[in-house]
Amino acid sequence: MCCNMILSITGSCVLGVGAQMKTLGWVITPTMLFLGAGMTSEMVWLVGCTCDKIEENGEGCIESYQDFAERSLGRPGWWASAVSSTLSLVGMIIGGLVLEADNLHIAFPIPLQWPLGGNGDDGSRKWWALLVSITTLVYCLVDVGSLLHGSGIIGIVLTVVCMVLVYSGTFSQLGSLGDFNTSCMDGMDMPYHSLGINPGVSSGHEFERFMSVFSVTSYIIFIFAIVVTLPTLRSTMVSKNSLTKVSTISFFIVGLEFVVIMLISYYVFGNLGPQNVLDGMRTHRKAVPGWWAGTNPWAIGTSTWVAKVLGICMTMHLLCSDAIYVPVTVVAIEALLPKPVAGRRSVWLCLRVSITILRFFFAVIITDFVKITTLTSAAFVTMNNICLPILAFYWAGPREKAGPLRKAMHGVLFAIGCFNMVFGTISAVQGLIQENNQASEVIRPDATPECRSAYWNAYCTKHPSAQECKPSSESVMHF
Repeated sequence: MCCNMILSITGSCVLGVGAQMKTLGWVITPTMLFLGAGMTSEMVWLVGCTCDKIEENGEGCIESYQDFAERSLGRPGWWASAVSSTLSLVGMIIGGLVLEADNLHIAFPIPLQWPLGGNGDDGSRKWWALLVSITTLVYCLVDVGSLLHGSGIIGIVLTVVCMVLVYSGTFSQLGSLGDFNTSCMDGMDMPYHSLGINPGVSSGHEFERFMSVFSVTSYIIFIFAIVVTLPTLRSTMVSKNSLTKVSTISFFIVGLEFVVIMLISYYVFGNLGPQNVLDGMRTHRKAVPGWWAGTNPWAIGTSTWVAKVLGICMTMHLLCSDAIYVPVTVVAIEALLPKPVAGRRSVWLCLRVSITILRFFFAVIITDFVKITTLTSAAFVTMNNICLPILAFYWAGPREKAGPLRKAMHGVLFAIGCFNMVFGTISAVQGLIQENNQASEVIRPDATPECRSAYWNAYCTKHPSAQECKPSSESVMHF
């Protein structure tokens, strides 16, 4: 069970975990990762204790999270769990398609323009999103019972292969760090590495910097978003009391796996790294003069063979997960509808087609899977992972088992959950809006004068006849 739990947690989150270091730096981010593991372990204990007391009272065996929520908090608990779980699933499958399209674009960019606007990287991602969306419709309409069994077996192999490739691909970029012009590492407001909170994050806006902390909190909660599966796992265990121990071991093993990726990726890419670590696994950057001065320098160059293989393997891993999550999402939405409405053939078909279109639509307009992940976690996953377990424990569980210090800790965790649902959601929405409004510039806006001078020297050495490099050019006179 410990191995299965580790494999279920270790997934696509590994591609974006290194990017969290750009917000909170060397010390706070790894610390929060292990605090998140400890916090989730405590939630496992709360759920286990509450389930034990409910079953001891003769209210029947709890086999699902909705059972747990309803028998603890009544019908309001069922609705809170059902709605948040359903919307979490919707967010997960949307984020999955965004990541699938991004991975395939990085590994195999499509040199075609998008008919409705968008070319280059943007057009390539949209084409891949369209192509992969075919699988969504298949999973919605076709009985995939036999496929689910096969995908479970394949998923274990793909998880291990993906982790090996992430490690090898990230460590292979250590050699490229020596090619980075040191004058372009630190910006005017943002250093290349930060010990604590990155001063370049929302520089000059303390409240936005405060909210950015919750974006990291949301991502870490998403990594350990396994609480909803606990009642089901517990119901299949012979020794139910070992659930907390097994979960805690699993969480901290995953934490150790992730912290290595976080530290090495941050050491190489710093605060200029890509959101998707796969995007930083590139070579032949020297072919682009002054690449180190760009707005996204580590995403310049040609994808390595490791990146291509990882892109394929991670996409296959996600498609195997889709074989489970997409049909479950459809069923979850149907469960929220009145039975006479859900039973209509027209509703059955429209629901599945609508989910396919909705998923594709968001994958086209959103290119950053980290931001959609944090939005899903803050707005929906936090409810089931933190808030409901605490409420259920103190409403229907053996609250006498918690001493004063533990009760105080639960109060703090509940407050963190509530704050995260508010500020984490706002931060994620702002991040998505800013992503679509970002202008592409050749040189980073906060580049130092030394960095700008180094860029133009490198550029004009490569292109001496360029208009910008002529002695009379105002741009060269300026720089």
